[in-house]
Amino acid sequence: MTRLLPKSDVIEAVFGGYATELAAPISPGLGAFWDEEHEQNLLDEYVGQNEEEGLRLIGEAFEEEDIEAPFDISFITNVNRTRERWMEIIQQTMDETEYFNAELDVRSFDDLVPFLLDPEGAAASTDVVGIGWTGGSDPDGHINQLLHSSQHVPDGFNWNLYENEEMDQLITEGQTTLGTEERLPIYQDIQELVAQDVPMANMWTGDVIDVVNPANIESVDQWSPHPNASNRYNTLYKPHLDEVVYPSE
Repeated sequence: MTRLLPKSDVIEAVFGGYATELAAPISPGLGAFWDEEHEQNLLDEYVGQNEEEGLRLIGEAFEEEDIEAPFDISFITNVNRTRERWMEIIQQTMDETEYFNAELDVRSFDDLVPFLLDPEGAAASTDVVGIGWTGGSDPDGHINQLLHSSQHVPDGFNWNLYENEEMDQLITEGQTTLGTEERLPIYQDIQELVAQDVPMANMWTGDVIDVVNPANIESVDQWSPHPNASNRYNTLYKPHLDEVVYPSE
């Protein structure tokens, strides 16, 4: 199913082209931990969009598991206009195949979270949940709670109940190794394992566009946004107030 995800169409239609396709949890916001060439290789080999390969794999799986098509499936997400739009595109893509009778199920966030954290909820369901994840400025925040076997719901956010001893070892190694250069190959191995096992479909990350006053560019020299994309601009211009919050001096 991951091979059928129309990532390029969604990025253009929903994000206006301002997003980056992902093969696994590490994103460009993590700077030195992101390797564009390595990511593209994983997309090409394992999880990039390839309709012919996706349909072939699904056909084989249905035959092996003795599943009769079309299979009823819900694509579940929370009330969020952007998220609803891309989930609708994915739902329609799956529904147009001969294999799925797909519907869109939009819930309030308060209803979705208990479903995700209940071992008898999303983990036991054959439905698909689309949600966002903000992992912070260290790669461990993008991986550990989602993929380590100790983080099965409700103790963590591994709601797929994914369990792989090699993954656990790599996560621990990444947590206990110092230095970006030393950690980089560990997280590349994690990226590759995620792309091979596909415990979840990592789809894209939106690009953050920062606007500054070019007349005062010297004051923000060498500055870059925090990679968790949770910036809060409290000391500059607030459009809804039409005023500068603090005096210019």
